[in-house]
Amino acid sequence: MNYRQVLRISRPRFWHYLLGPYVLGIVYAGGVSFEMLWWMLPWGLWYLLCGNIIIYGVNDIADFDTDQHNAKKSTHEELVRPEYHGGLWLWVIASIVIGAAMLFMLPQSELLLGSIIFSLFLFFGLGYSLPPIRAKSVPLVDSVFNILYLLPGLFSFMLLTGTLPPWNIVISGLCWVMGMHVYSAVLDIVSDAKAGLWTTATVLGQQGALYWCFTLYSLSAVMMMLSSVGLGVAMLVYPLLMITTIILPYRLSELYWYFPWVNAMVGCILVVAGSWSIFL
Repeated sequence: MNYRQVLRISRPRFWHYLLGPYVLGIVYAGGVSFEMLWWMLPWGLWYLLCGNIIIYGVNDIADFDTDQHNAKKSTHEELVRPEYHGGLWLWVIASIVIGAAMLFMLPQSELLLGSIIFSLFLFFGLGYSLPPIRAKSVPLVDSVFNILYLLPGLFSFMLLTGTLPPWNIVISGLCWVMGMHVYSAVLDIVSDAKAGLWTTATVLGQQGALYWCFTLYSLSAVMMMLSSVGLGVAMLVYPLLMITTIILPYRLSELYWYFPWVNAMVGCILVVAGSWSIFL
């Protein structure tokens, strides 16, 4: 398996889903000193590339039975056939080894905390797709396991501050990643059902899943408003997107591929707002 295939498997359009929380953690921790850049920057690059290779590489290996029925694998993504699984596993293992080695770049006082968060990332990232857990096949648990997308933010924030973010921000983030998971899975309802894979989306059905996404995103915005009304209002774009999809279900596929751009836009707003508050 060559690097071009691996890059496509790592979903470049979704790279910012891990890098964004990592950057937000730095910004809302108050920024990073020049002396810390030597380990903070490499970890950002690891989440950008290696983290995505791990998550999506393992997912594509474990989900071939359902992916072969999924139309988006022949258009927007890569269908990884069994003969390529061995090569992809080497890339996944190499990414894990690189991350484990990079832990020793952290300050000695932060090594234990960094190791715990890194281990949790692997637990949720691998356990989502692989047995014996295979959380993807357990409704609701599949969405909760998407907490892995919060962990890069917790990694940077907690290493810089030694504390957790405010409770309402954590809840807001958890609701957001759960909503993101279900919305992403709506497109896979038909292929997952054919493979006998029962997810939150397949159990709720398309309309039910979209209403559940609307609820999660609304709660996420409300929780964010407890810290910043302005940022909470910015996050109302997600409930609005859900309403649009509910009203125009026949445009689901088209609307879904705007989703990464919406995430990038909201992420930029959060970064700029946090950076502005640092310099005030």
